[in-house]
Amino acid sequence: GSWSLAQGVMKDGPLLIVVEGNPFVAPAPQLEARIVQVMTDSVTWTATPRFTTDPAFTSSNTLRIVITLNPLQGTSTHEQCTGQSHGGGPSPDGRIRILGTFCDAASLLVTVSGRVGNAADLHDERVTALIRQMTLDMLSPQQKSP
Repeated sequence: GSWSLAQGVMKDGPLLIVVEGNPFVAPAPQLEARIVQVMTDSVTWTATPRFTTDPAFTSSNTLRIVITLNPLQGTSTHEQCTGQSHGGGPSPDGRIRILGTFCDAASLLVTVSGRVGNAADLHDERVTALIRQMTLDMLSPQQKSP
């Protein structure tokens, strides 16, 4: 499953997380750090989950998780894996949509998506809960392969 692939990367270094878009007022580095923290805290079945948003620190340039916040309309998961996707800023109604895809080069391994209504702060518990659930859905060793 996808966890064994992630674990293979994490034994040598952190798994790359690519964050696209920023619907919050917080600067991008703060948003990236928050996503990495929530994802790390979500992986409770191993003592050593490791994630990074800095490509220089990852042990794999092909395996990565792409997190696109408020993706542009029509964004596909294939575009996430080929580097052609783009996130957006705040939506007029305050909703946050997140598309998360675990990629191996241009191939999609697992994809999940979700949304929360009117969350202006990246520390909003609903945003944290959504990122946590998406992490579990993508990486949990109990997940079923498609």
